[in-house]
Amino acid sequence: MNKQTIIAILLALVAVAGQAQVKSILDLCLRDEATGEWLIGLFDDYAIYDCEYWNYAEVDKDHVVLTKDGQRKEVRLKKNAVIIDGSKHKTSVLIAQFLPDPDTNPRAALAAYGIRSYPELIVIDAKGTIVACPRNLEELESVLKDLR
Repeated sequence: MNKQTIIAILLALVAVAGQAQVKSILDLCLRDEATGEWLIGLFDDYAIYDCEYWNYAEVDKDHVVLTKDGQRKEVRLKKNAVIIDGSKHKTSVLIAQFLPDPDTNPRAALAAYGIRSYPELIVIDAKGTIVACPRNLEELESVLKDLR
């Protein structure tokens, strides 16, 4: 092999490596303390923010840059807070053991999770798996009975 071939192969490898997806080691879900809602999830291969999947452009232990369809979000992680594009949110880590248990009364369960309408209702089990998206109170009652 001559020098030009070796250089071409090395440049191709650098270009391919540069296009690789940045990964996060954070594995973190944060809830907004003011609203009680899930704010952002930072997983290994992607992030979820505002109900959409985002890719990582940069990842550091306290700074993340998310991208999606030409959009860019700056995320700064602080102790008990996160700043997303300059908007500060007081947060806590969201893990299953700290979620309130569903009440036997579906209306109380809705209030416990801060849900105001059915289209935004998602039932998640203790492992974090989405179990159902009930459309009305009867479906919610059925789902909660099945979880017990």
